[in-house]
Amino acid sequence: MGTTGGWVKQEFGVNEIVTPTATMRVRLIASDTTDSIVEAAVDDFLVTSLQCPAPFCYANCDSSTLPPILNVTDFLCFLNRFAAGDTYTNCDNSTSAPVLNVLDFTCYLNAFALGCP
Repeated sequence: MGTTGGWVKQEFGVNEIVTPTATMRVRLIASDTTDSIVEAAVDDFLVTSLQCPAPFCYANCDSSTLPPILNVTDFLCFLNRFAAGDTYTNCDNSTSAPVLNVLDFTCYLNAFALGCP
């Protein structure tokens, strides 16, 4: 894609050209519109990817990332946030007073028991 006689940096997002898949392959083609001899080289070819964040896990109250993801600190986090009146602890999304109640504890324990994806 460059005819300047030197190295030309090309950079693009794969998803701008095709839908990415786990089995994709790269093919590089050097060609000319005439019957001329074509010389080409590739240097410093690099493929990078963006890391997606882990899916949200309500039971992971302390947002830990090291195993075990769910542990006693999550429960303590939930208790502290509940005591502080944090809306995060409205696990059952109730709107009737009192919004934070024992049902939120039950809801949190159920979420904890289900684990994180």
